[in-house]
Amino acid sequence: MPAYLVYGKPLEVGSAQRELDRTLEAQWQAPPPDAQPAEQTPSPLPPVAGQPASRLHTPTLGLKWVVLEGVSERELRKGPAHYPGTAQPGETGNFAVAGHRLRGVFWDLDRLRPGDPVVVETRTGWYVYRVTGSRVVRPTQSEVLSPDPHRPGAAPTAAVMTLTTCHPKLRNDRRLIVHATLTRATAKPAGLTSWSREAEAAGPPGAVT
Repeated sequence: MPAYLVYGKPLEVGSAQRELDRTLEAQWQAPPPDAQPAEQTPSPLPPVAGQPASRLHTPTLGLKWVVLEGVSERELRKGPAHYPGTAQPGETGNFAVAGHRLRGVFWDLDRLRPGDPVVVETRTGWYVYRVTGSRVVRPTQSEVLSPDPHRPGAAPTAAVMTLTTCHPKLRNDRRLIVHATLTRATAKPAGLTSWSREAEAAGPPGAVT
């Protein structure tokens, strides 16, 4: 079983991600139901359970993924997935994403360090979060998904991100949690699908623009 998890399962995820990437790009290129004039910024599409919703880029790890809406095993077997009920990218609150501890997915999540960028791409924009820290918790500690994961029960005052995965590798005893805070939001020009140009323009952490 470990050999399959380390080598076989990531191949399945990679194949699913390629198909999801094509699906997501087709969705983003199609006019939305409430299509606006070309000179206006298109509205973000509401998330649909089980469907691709955004892309997640980790420049430090050299990886990107399509993020699905919903965290059932059906979604997680294809890659990272967004916890329903948590914030959407760029919103005040906690944008929370789960992923299996697999090669090519969240295998190296522990390599992220404070200050590293984690970028969410939506149909309309780029949201640059910067890692603020990480911790290991019990699987029952659901407060990490709170609107303010550092002050459960308090009203959120910032846009933050939480990434969750199993810990240690190949086991399910604990959860590795990585927290990040939004530092920049940038509209995405039509047709731009590569993070590299936005990374160059984003510069160091700073106020959200």
